Amino acid sequence: MKIQQLKLGQVVRTEILEVIDKNTYIVNIGGYLLRVKNRSHKLFKTGDFILLTVRSTNPIQFELTQSSNAKLNLSI
Repeated sequence: MKIQQLKLGQVVRTEILEVIDKNTYIVNIGGYLLRVKNRSHKLFKTGDFILLTVRSTNPIQFELTQSSNAKLNLSI
């Protein structure tokens, strides 16, 4: 999967590779390492797998699939 080919509503599985701080993570999405901001109140740890739904493609923004209130936003 290429980041540029993500479509609105697409669900992607990602792994938390590194916790930079409680709101910033390095994740693996389809082999791409991305820095994301966590705007939810949920905390994650290295090794967690989460499902994200693409909410915008420019800039790329994801919403945590398990909870409608939790958002991880990413701008490339």
